Amino acid sequence: MNITKISPKFIISHSSKTKKANAHPNTQHLQNKKEGSSVKTYYFPVSFGNSQKTQLTDEDYNNAKEYWQSYLKSPSNKIDLEKLNGIQKGIEVFEGLSMKEIAYMALNGKINIALNRGCKNMCAHCYCSATPITNKTLDKMSYENFKSLSDGIKELKKRLDYDDCTIKELFYDSDCIDIEISDKDGNIYDYIDCLEEIKDVSDLNPLFDTSGWNPNIEKYQKRAQKFVDYVLRPENRNLKGNINISINPYHSLYTKSAELRKEGKIELADEMEQDYIKRMANVLFTFTPIIKHNVNILARAIPKEKTNTGLDEIALRKLTNKIFSCLEEMYTKDLEGKQKYAKNKGDIEYFIEYYRNNSKENAGEVRPIGRAQGLFIEPDNIEDSINYFKEVLEYEPEWITRVINPNGKVIVAFNDITTKTDIRLNFKDSNKSSKPLAYQIEY
Repeated sequence: MNITKISPKFIISHSSKTKKANAHPNTQHLQNKKEGSSVKTYYFPVSFGNSQKTQLTDEDYNNAKEYWQSYLKSPSNKIDLEKLNGIQKGIEVFEGLSMKEIAYMALNGKINIALNRGCKNMCAHCYCSATPITNKTLDKMSYENFKSLSDGIKELKKRLDYDDCTIKELFYDSDCIDIEISDKDGNIYDYIDCLEEIKDVSDLNPLFDTSGWNPNIEKYQKRAQKFVDYVLRPENRNLKGNINISINPYHSLYTKSAELRKEGKIELADEMEQDYIKRMANVLFTFTPIIKHNVNILARAIPKEKTNTGLDEIALRKLTNKIFSCLEEMYTKDLEGKQKYAKNKGDIEYFIEYYRNNSKENAGEVRPIGRAQGLFIEPDNIEDSINYFKEVLEYEPEWITRVINPNGKVIVAFNDITTKTDIRLNFKDSNKSSKPLAYQIEY
């Protein structure tokens, strides 16, 4: 019997330090799942307290295999992970971890493999408060570690005949166009190369998020075209991942232009604003062949009444109109020249209209946390978000995203709040520190 037909759940309980917290008023439906008062106990950091410290034996493996074969003959929704412990024997990346930890990290819920940690765009509204990659912390996963994780999950799924591994993304706080990792010989693997590596491990659809790139840097323009070619491959025609293009007045180029304008440096301000407009028009132009493959423009801005910076929904509307005008000029030039995309004026009208219709203004609220706090008249009550996070972690753990840092350390995240777990993969760089995630709760 194939396990995918019965869809069992790897139900996992964890424990560690406890902390009392008042329940969040917006999560009563979560509170009602347990009896008792509105004061609940939450567990931080996520800990299992029974890591596989002793080396597994052949007997452990055989006993786990025998249990699993018995389970498949008479399946239920409840899997005894203690009895399954040992099935992971010999999988290097999971060495030292119990099946409870492995299931929580790799077989249960949503997984983000953070190939890189950081972003150079420095958008003022970034919910991750992402900062550029440095050499002060381990901000890039090695290809060897990534391959070890991919191979490890693949082998475990083979042993279990289990397909429900949900690798959601290969990034957390990075722009996909910038993502690259390298092996010990210095060979570079970009985001598309990594998608290829992981495609047999999960039903991952290529989610691609970008805030644009400098079109004058050949490496990035070629990488973007490589992604377009990847999506257009016949074998990838059924891919359903979203391609999200972020357009907003908070990119560092645009915010700097706004600052210069206030200082009266109009010429320099216009130049920087034009750089951003051309950059984003180029993204839309480059992605023209795949506009029907779930390409979305995420146009976010703060409502005018909530900010006095001038970087609001009105500024966004003016900005997007300028970008579309620039894009129309690019299509017109294309029509008059190589006709790479536009064969007639009707094509130009169609492309522009399609992008406008797929421009989701204010898609996803800009929240006043992280760097964005300085944009709002009133700051957010972060305690509400923290309490909500705690309740979800206890009552709805499948909502939580597991973020695997470049050093193999697993962090859990939900709605911009994060906290540590005591799970660490057997990576060769496991003794090094990756930069902490934004709003990482410490206990």
